Amino acid sequence: AADMILYRDFVFSMHYPPNPLQPGTRESTGTMFDEDNPPQDPTQEFLQINTRTIGSGGQLGLKLFHILNTDGFADAVAERLA
Repeated sequence: AADMILYRDFVFSMHYPPNPLQPGTRESTGTMFDEDNPPQDPTQEFLQINTRTIGSGGQLGLKLFHILNTDGFADAVAERLA
């Protein structure tokens, strides 16, 4: 168990370099928040950042990638590709 903790800590310390083919000024489109009703305090910010129906563009895609529970989804995609 101690070896696995050391391994996990090592793996979590790895960072991949940025994509050299993309401009350094690249910004994702859209927002992770409600553009018409932006959060006014940390509680509203927490609720909006963890609600998958609020946001737009590339920022919404990034948000969904991190908050959606994808249990079984990857298996279904792998089955179709096999």
